[in-house]
Amino acid sequence: MAPSLRHVAALTLALALAQPSCAEPEYFGEKPGDVELLSTKDFETKVLESSDLWLVEFYAPWCGHCQKLAPEWLDAAKRVKDTARLGAVDCTEDDKELCGTYGVKGFPTIKVFGADKKKPTDYSAERDADAIETFVKAEAGKAAGGTASSKLVPTVDYVKMHEFLHQLKPKLPKVLIFPGEKGVPSWFKMVASGYKRTTEEDDNKYKQGKKVETKKVKKVSPTIVFGAANSSDTRTSSRFKIEDTPKVFICFGGHYTSFDGGFNKKELKEFLDEYVDMEVPKAEDLPEGEWSPTPRFPEQSTPKVQKKKKSLTQLSSENLYQTCLKGTACLTLLGSGGADADKAAVEVLDALAGKYRNDKLNFAQVDGTVQTGFAEALGGKDGLPALVVIKGKRDKKMKYSRFEGATIGAEAAGNFVDKFLGGDLRFKKLKELDLMDEAQLKMDAMMDEE
Repeated sequence: MAPSLRHVAALTLALALAQPSCAEPEYFGEKPGDVELLSTKDFETKVLESSDLWLVEFYAPWCGHCQKLAPEWLDAAKRVKDTARLGAVDCTEDDKELCGTYGVKGFPTIKVFGADKKKPTDYSAERDADAIETFVKAEAGKAAGGTASSKLVPTVDYVKMHEFLHQLKPKLPKVLIFPGEKGVPSWFKMVASGYKRTTEEDDNKYKQGKKVETKKVKKVSPTIVFGAANSSDTRTSSRFKIEDTPKVFICFGGHYTSFDGGFNKKELKEFLDEYVDMEVPKAEDLPEGEWSPTPRFPEQSTPKVQKKKKSLTQLSSENLYQTCLKGTACLTLLGSGGADADKAAVEVLDALAGKYRNDKLNFAQVDGTVQTGFAEALGGKDGLPALVVIKGKRDKKMKYSRFEGATIGAEAAGNFVDKFLGGDLRFKKLKELDLMDEAQLKMDAMMDEE
């Protein structure tokens, strides 16, 4: 029986991988130039853990198409070294398994490792240096956001310069570029994309104030902040004494210095790496003659917005946990059912809701003669109306503190709130509440939906 085409193809590939690699030293000539020779040992650290754009050629040294690609690959690597990195993996040596991992079935195979290194894509354009360079520039532009107004290197206008230099993440160094006529280059944005740190944090879910589930979530934060100045605005450029562009400065701790190295990816990264995780320097610690005080820019006043006072929530067994016991402190008025007494107390609470509208407090009221279980849990149903602060710490027992004054006057109640905000109140543990079964079911349903 004649072998099937599938068997022939499999046999051909197996024989190909088994070919001797005596031609390997001559594959890229005497030196690989800007092409990085990769192996299973360093592939993860160099490619998968890198923030750079990578194009990787999987080849066999004896392969005719590979030999034709080799000089083009070397030329392209030299052209795009400031924008991307080109690598090569020899599939006839110890890296057969690595080639198999990425589904290499023929030579040469070129894979593109972009933003998501776990999901590389196939390079399908022409295999000459011009086409590779064009592809890299287009891909790098997409990865970096495309324009200077991207999130990686946002444009900082004159009116926003003070905020950028002094208020935006003040403990981090700022890189400010005055770009040339062509704008911020793609490789500069790629550099900016590398100065970020990914950490894992706990994301907790709660039900009725108790932690029921914890998941790990990733949080991405910058280690250096980047911005692009408007070079044509002389108000900005004159303060930094710009004579020609492109020009790059690093601003840190109220002072700045210029980057005087070559305007390329490698030298800029070497310069910036020294500032990652550096503490804000003091003026006396900076090298004399190399740093200057950061130029002054007008601080833009923020229009004052008239905020409305917080509304008073009508508490019931159905919204108790949502309002007061879900991580936000709640100032609660327990009503007595008496119109006159409650009216005076509500007016005080209403005034407090306006006075403390910017503080982390919810304001609520409840009829203590109806919600008797609630009133008893908060210090007893006698002596109503009463004012109570409920402090909800999600992963611990809820606590409360009750206002001890005979009458709820504006001044005394205000002092009570001030003591709470200042951390001077003493709290008692809030006992489990015996709520109505129907209401409890409704609450459970609401918490499950969240």
